Amino acid sequence: MIVALRAMPALPTRVLVYGDSIAVGVDAPPPYTLGWVGRLVTYLVGSGAVATEAYGGRELHNDAADSTARAAFTTQLVAYEPTILWLAIGLNDKMTDAWSTAAFATAYGDLIDRVHSANSTITIYAQTPTITTSESANGLGYTLPNYRTAISGLSSGRAWLHIVDGTALISTSDLADGIHPTTAGHGIYYAAVKTILGL
Repeated sequence: MIVALRAMPALPTRVLVYGDSIAVGVDAPPPYTLGWVGRLVTYLVGSGAVATEAYGGRELHNDAADSTARAAFTTQLVAYEPTILWLAIGLNDKMTDAWSTAAFATAYGDLIDRVHSANSTITIYAQTPTITTSESANGLGYTLPNYRTAISGLSSGRAWLHIVDGTALISTSDLADGIHPTTAGHGIYYAAVKTILGL
């Protein structure tokens, strides 16, 4: 008698998004369904899951200011057991003059290294801040492009890291207030992320 073996189901996609008010879905009411992450949640229902580590005004500095904080935050992120970690952070670090781009890059790099060390099966996407209508220097003299460059530079020596150009996801015409996407803009953002992730 020949017994047919049933194939094991594929590991579901579990996406964790770390970000700020844009990840929360501000200016796309209701944000939990029409924000770009909310749309991803709806799309992946039944085949996986999406979690959001985000709130308005969030900065990397809030979670990764020193080694102790980065160790604790690594544990917090890895506990979600994501297959994909999408980092969309950095805009508020520039806006609040939290730290230099060099300190920002050092902390960001250490955080992703810790996550990768804790679970090397997590695919990590580091998205640079999206476009804004004002990209002038902050009180420390750093522009938003400087923070984007700091994130992009993290690819050196990290073959496992995927850098995403946030300025290519949406344009200024997709913004409601110069920073946050409109409802339609969130839809464009979502479609771009979905394509990048191959979903």
